[in-house]
Amino acid sequence: MRKDGKIRWIEHVCQPVTDTQGRFLGVRAGNRDITIRKETEEALRKSEQLLLQAHKMDAIGRLAAGVAHEINNPLAIINEKAGLMKDFLELSEDSNGNKEKFLSLLNAIFESVTRCRTITHRLLGFSRRTDVSRDIINLNDALREVIGFVEKEVLFRNITLGLHLREDLPSV
Repeated sequence: MRKDGKIRWIEHVCQPVTDTQGRFLGVRAGNRDITIRKETEEALRKSEQLLLQAHKMDAIGRLAAGVAHEINNPLAIINEKAGLMKDFLELSEDSNGNKEKFLSLLNAIFESVTRCRTITHRLLGFSRRTDVSRDIINLNDALREVIGFVEKEVLFRNITLGLHLREDLPSV
């Protein structure tokens, strides 16, 4: 360690010195400052770790995009069939008194489809497969959306989450 507190790496090499008959005469030693090499090796190691992390994130992004597309396809069919059922139900007579109940159930399906679409849209956003745009947002709405995204996990883990928002916050 130097006087200024910086750590220096020193490589020390020792070799025996002998005469022509092989008798030991002494030691030849040398020191070399290898601090730059060690710092370069450490920088390379950190760069390799960052590259590995970037590859992992890329793989997760591709996986997220694939999952989102796999969910969107059956979701579109569910939404289409539920819409068709709703159209038939609205055009039919309420002979058995269950029309409102069935319409309510169909509305629950539409809400679930909308929630799933929001989730898949977030997955696609995570994978950077959607266009990024700058928009003016309401911070309270953004916080509510984030809370909605983790709400099931919070309930599952029995966590109490309090949300106190100021309604007079400006949009950003």
